Amino acid sequence: GSDTQAPSKASNLSASNIKDTKFDLSWTHATDNVGVTGYDVYVGSTKKNTSRITTNSFQVTGLTACTQYSVTVKAYDAAGNSSTSNALTVKTNCAPVAVLNASPLSGNAPLQVSFNATGSSDPDAGDFILGYQWNFGDGSPVNNSNAPTHTYNTPGTYTVTLKVMDNRDMYSTAVTKTITVYPANALPAGKETGLLLYPNPAEDVLYLKPGCSSAETITIRMLDETGKVWMEKETAGSSETLFEINVSSLSPGVYMIQTLTGKDIQVQKFIKK
Repeated sequence: GSDTQAPSKASNLSASNIKDTKFDLSWTHATDNVGVTGYDVYVGSTKKNTSRITTNSFQVTGLTACTQYSVTVKAYDAAGNSSTSNALTVKTNCAPVAVLNASPLSGNAPLQVSFNATGSSDPDAGDFILGYQWNFGDGSPVNNSNAPTHTYNTPGTYTVTLKVMDNRDMYSTAVTKTITVYPANALPAGKETGLLLYPNPAEDVLYLKPGCSSAETITIRMLDETGKVWMEKETAGSSETLFEINVSSLSPGVYMIQTLTGKDIQVQKFIKK
């Protein structure tokens, strides 16, 4: 008589070496009254193997990262009877998330910047950040430490890029920060805060309160839009000192006042009527 008895189910399905687009599947062989001839592997309703599998393992490929799949194994005997295993749920690897910290973000050349990747993380339970890939944006070699320092010797604007890699060899999306390096003798523009100028627009006299925190030496500069310095004086003062600046001889236009202390640069624009 013909064989009508289906094989037992393949059992103990197990996924290992789970990556972003693939994993290795293994199972315990099914048994049959005549003999098991092979297996098909399904992800959802999609058969993943092209020819019948005769071993008890298979690499499942062509998947999407960070996605949950239902996997079954179908066992066959020579008569074509089959049985389908219980489903195994497998979630593919999710990418880690990079966090790029840098200090300072600007300054005069040579500028030494301290970087770290503190706060970078991996969403998969039990996974961790294993590798770092820093590109400092100035043609220097890629750096693989978790907290490098780098010195920029040439003035310019540099885009720093960080990727982190998890323990399953998957890289994060790149994150970036911009580093601005000024010439060694230049005065970078500071924050437009704390500095009080009035009246603005001004006609004859401009009053200035520096907004520095304590009594110290203050350098006051006045520049036009081309960067030409029209006035520079060094004086002692504090945030409560009111300076009077004669602007009656200036041509009408937009000017900038810079106040420099030992630790701070403040900038404010004013209009000369």
